[in-house]
Amino acid sequence: MQELPHAIWHLEKGFLFNVIQLFKRPGYAVADYIEGKRKKFYNPISYLLILLAVMYLITHYLQAHWYDPVQDAWMSVEQTAFWIEYDKSQQLWTSHYFQYMVIFIPVATAIFWVLLKLLGRKYNLAESFIVSVFLIAQVIIPQIILFFIAALVDRTAFTRTSDIIGLVLVFSILTFQFYQLGNTGMSKTKRVAIGIIGAALLIAWLNAVLYIQTEWLN
Repeated sequence: MQELPHAIWHLEKGFLFNVIQLFKRPGYAVADYIEGKRKKFYNPISYLLILLAVMYLITHYLQAHWYDPVQDAWMSVEQTAFWIEYDKSQQLWTSHYFQYMVIFIPVATAIFWVLLKLLGRKYNLAESFIVSVFLIAQVIIPQIILFFIAALVDRTAFTRTSDIIGLVLVFSILTFQFYQLGNTGMSKTKRVAIGIIGAALLIAWLNAVLYIQTEWLN
């Protein structure tokens, strides 16, 4: 019991340090961690698991819908059919978020490993795994916030708009992460280009996982 206050303080301090540093200076923060400057950081795997748990709790106890027969009565037959299927796929996505991450992260690690080489970072696969866990965990945060707001607003039009906002945010965050991970001797244009490619590859793989898992669950 005497250790409990210390454990809680360490969780809050380390967790918040991760959140701030990985938004403010993601590439440099991850480089610090890989190089052994870990005292202030919260463990990356624990960090990811906590965010996944928060995402699970929010999606389990709150609901957001992309289609509602009353709110969207104005839609054409084609639009209705599309959004009904899309709503079903998103409900599967939110209810099986942890399983998606289990499939997503190994290939994401390989993507990070290849792109980190192009960015001048000679990280091995284990180090690339740490990078991927840290940075993937970070893009879960805006998804949690947007889903929470969408569930509270409870308007399908807002939920659909929040999807676009979420995609733009995730793409921007990933691009910025890759940019900062680049060797400082590399041109900014090349770092931005690799960042855009990396973000596009990760989002494409995430959508592929969503499609595969949806087909399998159906």
